[in-house]
Amino acid sequence: MNVESTIPVAGVVLVFLFILQIILIVRMPKVGVWVVGSLILLAPILLWRFVAAGGSGGTDAAIPLIGVSVTFLFILLVILLVKAPKVGAGLIVALVVMGVLGFFVMMPVVSHRSVHTVTAVAQPVAPAPPQAPSPIWSEGVEHQFEADIYPSALAAAEALGRRLVEPIQTVAGDPNVSARVVLFQESNDRQVVSTLQRILERELSAIPCSVEADLRNIRPGEVGLTLRSEARVQEEVPRDQGTGLTIMERVMGGRITGTVFTDERRASAGADYIDKPWANNFSSFVAGKPDGHFLIARSREACTSENEARQQAIRDACDQLSSIAGQKWTPVPGRPPLTVSSHDVQEGGFILDQFVQSFDGSAGRIWRQAILLDASGSKLAWLQSRKTVEVHEERVTWARMILSALGVLIVIVVTYLFLNMATRGYYVWSLRIAGVVLAIAAIVSILLVLR
Repeated sequence: MNVESTIPVAGVVLVFLFILQIILIVRMPKVGVWVVGSLILLAPILLWRFVAAGGSGGTDAAIPLIGVSVTFLFILLVILLVKAPKVGAGLIVALVVMGVLGFFVMMPVVSHRSVHTVTAVAQPVAPAPPQAPSPIWSEGVEHQFEADIYPSALAAAEALGRRLVEPIQTVAGDPNVSARVVLFQESNDRQVVSTLQRILERELSAIPCSVEADLRNIRPGEVGLTLRSEARVQEEVPRDQGTGLTIMERVMGGRITGTVFTDERRASAGADYIDKPWANNFSSFVAGKPDGHFLIARSREACTSENEARQQAIRDACDQLSSIAGQKWTPVPGRPPLTVSSHDVQEGGFILDQFVQSFDGSAGRIWRQAILLDASGSKLAWLQSRKTVEVHEERVTWARMILSALGVLIVIVVTYLFLNMATRGYYVWSLRIAGVVLAIAAIVSILLVLR
């Protein structure tokens, strides 16, 4: 049974215990004084231990229960002051002393942690170790499905080699007749031609493939293959950058077309690419920029839309940045620690580039996305500053909540004392019950509004 499911039961138990304590004070004042005094002195320690040991989710859900418990103890302290003023005054002094000691003990620890964190984050941080590759980014996906675009000319050449298998077999004709593929390099890039030759030799193990420099006539038993590289400037619109503006980014790209031919037949296939060297070979990209600190965030699953793929990539970016920051920002003990959010990633300028790719899957089009992140020291220092501000705002909110709760309790107690004096104690139990109900309702309302 989790913490959230036990909170209603614990609330009912607290109400019964509260009523029993009031009856005990009325029937057996001495025993009631000792019991209530012990509970009031132990309550801060028990609450602190509960907050420190609780998980983020359970502790967050238990905050209203803690508020109700503090309300009950406050009311019991008021009743104790009425029944035994000296003991009640002593308890108040003891609580004040405990609070002062706790303040002076905890402040140096918090200050030390804050200074240590700022110093660590302000320094350049090396990229986090790569996570286990997701199946959607495995080579098997590109081998099984055709993509709409590739991150480099070499990646497009590999895809083109796989796409030319069927046209070559069709143009070659009778499979029982030996054939040979002749790849004409002409003015094409040597790396592109070599990559295409390697893929053809792997995919067509029974058909040899050779490379010749210049175009010539095809001999019997040969299948010619020519390449045409068409470079062009593509315009890409960055999506959901958090600025509200539409920015046109000019990116180099192109298309590689392969034409297979004999004297009687001809067929062709092509593959588009866009120049994203970091997405094609990240290690080489990083090696060429030794002064930079980069990360790659990726979508982790097969997505049915581009927006879903982007959200997954942003989530991965948040996780990686939280990891390399090396700390969780805890605004209030017991509250869930703050982590890097999607707004932090976008507003902090962490996103340098993005690569979106889709495939014609068996059940429809699937998407994946990769994002290049700037993890330099200046960016992480900005992140630390932003989270420090959020921690301060969270603490201010909780301070307002506590002060509001104390103010409401004081008003209820003063009203109760005034009405009790005006009615000369005739409606004392009715006033006490009404005061308790109002106190609980007020505390719960404050917690719900200010959380």
